[in-house]
Amino acid sequence: MKSRHLAFAALALVSCTSQWNDIAHEEVVAVVKTFAVKDQIKCSIDGPGRTVSIVLPYDTNPSAVTVTEFSMTEGAVCTPAIKVGDKIDLSSPLTLTLHTYDDYLWTVTATVKPRPVSEIYNMTFDFWSEDSWGMECPYAKDADSDDKSVWGYGSMLLIAMVTEGRYAVSKETEITADGGEGKAALKLESLYSEAVPLFANGTIFTGETKDFDQERFSVSLGVPFKKRPATMDGYARYIPKNIDHAKEPYTDKAGTLDNAFVFVALASWENKYEADPPARILENTAEIPGIVGFGKVSFDRVMDAYEKFSVKIDYISEETPSFAVILASSSALGDYGTGAAGSVLYLDELGFTYE
Repeated sequence: MKSRHLAFAALALVSCTSQWNDIAHEEVVAVVKTFAVKDQIKCSIDGPGRTVSIVLPYDTNPSAVTVTEFSMTEGAVCTPAIKVGDKIDLSSPLTLTLHTYDDYLWTVTATVKPRPVSEIYNMTFDFWSEDSWGMECPYAKDADSDDKSVWGYGSMLLIAMVTEGRYAVSKETEITADGGEGKAALKLESLYSEAVPLFANGTIFTGETKDFDQERFSVSLGVPFKKRPATMDGYARYIPKNIDHAKEPYTDKAGTLDNAFVFVALASWENKYEADPPARILENTAEIPGIVGFGKVSFDRVMDAYEKFSVKIDYISEETPSFAVILASSSALGDYGTGAAGSVLYLDELGFTYE
């Protein structure tokens, strides 16, 4: 009788243990909570699918990316072990085994974005030649009339005359993002002339200057373009100064650090957009008839070297564009007489990317 009771107790214990294990299996499922690597564009975690999908910039080596964030279910063990600071190889799918009571297989993949495409003439700013005034202009010596009218730079002549040969827009060969032979970059510099007196930001834009003097800067913005890119990427280096010239209604900006911007707009227009001054297009952009999509990045600190930037284009219309506007300035409020003399924005290797 005693042995019979012992056997029953043993069976009950096994049954309870089995039931407890089953409950534990259901409650503790190991999942990746967070995952990030250096310079990633984005990371998507699919719990049900047990996948981590990472998008990397075009110039990233996927075989040696640095983990900047990683967390999983508390108490789980990951094989291979991963911690922040580790370099991992994502040139092919990486399988992670997360273990609690069972093993859960997760897959980490990386997609490297294609190199940006410079689809508008001289987006790399490698081509320059002298015009009839002896100033460097952003087009090649053999450029035709259409190429010469792609990039507008209306303030160059006047500022050159009143600042003894210093240009608000100029060719840069020493400070470039790509140091290869024959490479150049764009230099935008905010300048002030005591003689006029006149403050002018270094500004470049796709389009043509219509009129420029001390009081107004009228332009026609846009060049033909019929695609819908996801971003415009490039390299920038900004060296700002404290604002020393300010006009109403921006006098409160005096003494603060200057800032710069790069702006992109795509539009379905019959003709170019008339703006006076160029920065007028930044005001209530979404309300401008024909705007298909637009985006902007700002720079508000000293950069010791070139840094990659990406202007995300937010689309507000399903229409196909007919024009593209690219506008950049060394002083964001320079079109309104406000900025810092000596603020410099370098731009190089611009291009569009697509999903």
